[in-house]
Amino acid sequence: MTDHHAALVLNDADTLQIERYPIEQRAALIAFASAFPEGNDLIYTNPPLAVALVNARAWDTFGLTTVDHRFISTLLRQRRRKICAAFGFPSCERVVRILSKVQPQACYVDLLARVRGALRNLSLLSILSHLTIIGAVELTVAADLVDCPNVSFTLYADLVMHFTRESNEEWRSILRQTSNLLQPRRDENRLFEWAGPSRDEMLARIAHGDGRKLRSVMHVRRSYYRFWNRLVDLTTFDPSNDYADLADIQFPAAPLPGIDIIQPIHSGAVLVDEARAMGHCVLDYAEHIAVGCGYLYRVLNPERATLWIARRNSVWGIEQLAGVRNQAVSLATKYTVESWLRQTQSLIHNV
Repeated sequence: MTDHHAALVLNDADTLQIERYPIEQRAALIAFASAFPEGNDLIYTNPPLAVALVNARAWDTFGLTTVDHRFISTLLRQRRRKICAAFGFPSCERVVRILSKVQPQACYVDLLARVRGALRNLSLLSILSHLTIIGAVELTVAADLVDCPNVSFTLYADLVMHFTRESNEEWRSILRQTSNLLQPRRDENRLFEWAGPSRDEMLARIAHGDGRKLRSVMHVRRSYYRFWNRLVDLTTFDPSNDYADLADIQFPAAPLPGIDIIQPIHSGAVLVDEARAMGHCVLDYAEHIAVGCGYLYRVLNPERATLWIARRNSVWGIEQLAGVRNQAVSLATKYTVESWLRQTQSLIHNV
């Protein structure tokens, strides 16, 4: 960045402000403040735009053709919404106000580049407008929800509060699929070619409509499992197709550890296998597992069976125990399951 102005000597306040930015941005911000005194105000009042200007040459996704001293000087004389437009953000005062609330320490170039898409999502634009302070977690969650038009403020706050990078990977997939299910029917052919000949009838029973909000993490999980149960046709479901991630969902941890002959059904893939092997409606239990109403186990010996346990007065007990095609199980199988329940819970309580 060629300096055509007299170098600006930074005072202690300027230095302290720049030290709030990610360490990889500090040297460039010092050079920027020295070369463009008129832009020093951005470092205080709109950190994302300051970082955008500092990285204008390197940030190829902006689509800029020529970035030089004259370009930066001209841009600094424009309204801030014009600066937003130059760097790929939506050009409006609302976006300017949102960016002004972003903390300097959250201004990572790659994260800001992802956030531009989120600011075109009307649900997220409204949510971010109501925040008083926006940090890296708030930006990351917004960027991950870029394709989800049904996000409510309570769901967004829930995801921010419980944010980890691992959990966000899971929720990005679940939210995208669930949100798409809540959209008008124009999307169904693209999304559900794998669902089989009964797809249209099943989708007709789902109340679609723009503006239907996903209220919380629990609401998303329940909606996801409910829609999944309605759409999956075991006669045509192929885990090797492009929608195999529907079978890769993970259920909450089992309340009781399994043993060699009684194993928890901990994922969608195992649940699909169990439904195929047993020939009964075990898929209907996915939503109940998700909300903690009970848990499913595969019984492998003395005979093949599926076990559903539920909690009553702090004790887990047999709610259903069924063999292939819902046939009754033998007394030996029932005794084996009851013994496992008693011994496992006794060990847990005595720990």
